Amino acid sequence: YYDSWVERDEECRQRFTRYLNTQRPDIQRLFAHQFAFANFAVHYVQQELCSFSLREAIDRILAHFELDDGQLLPPVGYYIMAELLYDLLVAIDYLHTNTPPIIHRQINPGNIMIKHDSDAGTFVKLGGFGLATEHMNDDQSHTECSGVDQYLAPEVRQGRRYDTKCDMYSLGVTVQHMFNFDANTLFQTEQELDTNYEKIKKQTLRLLNNVRNGRPSAQDLIIRHNEWSIPYASVRAHILAVIEPNGSYDIDRQFVQYFLRHLQNVAKR
Repeated sequence: YYDSWVERDEECRQRFTRYLNTQRPDIQRLFAHQFAFANFAVHYVQQELCSFSLREAIDRILAHFELDDGQLLPPVGYYIMAELLYDLLVAIDYLHTNTPPIIHRQINPGNIMIKHDSDAGTFVKLGGFGLATEHMNDDQSHTECSGVDQYLAPEVRQGRRYDTKCDMYSLGVTVQHMFNFDANTLFQTEQELDTNYEKIKKQTLRLLNNVRNGRPSAQDLIIRHNEWSIPYASVRAHILAVIEPNGSYDIDRQFVQYFLRHLQNVAKR
């Protein structure tokens, strides 16, 4: 979501009235009292075109590489998820470093949107701000429990005080879905050691710390980007084997190829 505004004029009121006249009687009754107010306002929200959610993107990526739940991504798949995670961290950092900071409270794959096109390689848009709240100062705390239980930090589920670090716990759960692993059980079986996954496991366990002050900030993970991501040069040959240099791909049916093709058109981080 990148813009919204309020319009207060008679033309807007008339358009809204015409719209209501086409609706069911119960909807008309619900809004009928509004017409008596002179300062009638119509709210418009402009939303950027997004193809699907991160949850759907994860499904597409796993299907492309023919992976079941818990199977580790190959280098190209890991690279894609690391790039998406970086974009997500930038969005979260923007909220948390705002004045005052904003706590999202609903970070999960369903509220993370994948754009139809990229701005300088950025594909991620963070949505679902219905439960977002401002964190006015360091002494302020919040106790209202909101969001999807699976992604809620322990302090939120238990009705204890929480701050922006609750979003980082939610991110940790989301990261496990993105990279298709469980940070608590990874490599405890006969699973082959993967150095890339050792990196992301370390950061994910930090995010899932039961003590909120022990979790990293989004800014910290951005600074440590090179500690958990993999460079483009290391997967370039794999990428060239997946896409045609001048190929055109459909984002719905060929998300992996589409994503990699667009990354080639922007400067690498």
